[in-house]
Amino acid sequence: MYYFCFTLPTCIRCPAVKEFLLAHSEIKGELIDASQPTGLLLAQQYQVTSAPTVIIFEDQPTTNQTPLELGRFFEKYELEEFWKKVGG
Repeated sequence: MYYFCFTLPTCIRCPAVKEFLLAHSEIKGELIDASQPTGLLLAQQYQVTSAPTVIIFEDQPTTNQTPLELGRFFEKYELEEFWKKVGG
């Protein structure tokens, strides 16, 4: 699994989501600041419209291929539920 976590500096729910992801180091991924030009482009590419948004993929995306998306999560409790289901 691999994640993209889209955040904004002013987001009040983002710290809890980032903390959960960083505490589970077995989940690899990227924290993406959607207020920066590169982050905004990725957010548009993946049709992200709010922060935080965590997209979990089957594998790490590459420039040539986007792997199967396993889910999108917007709150820490959603990530916790997903993590329990996948055996984390």
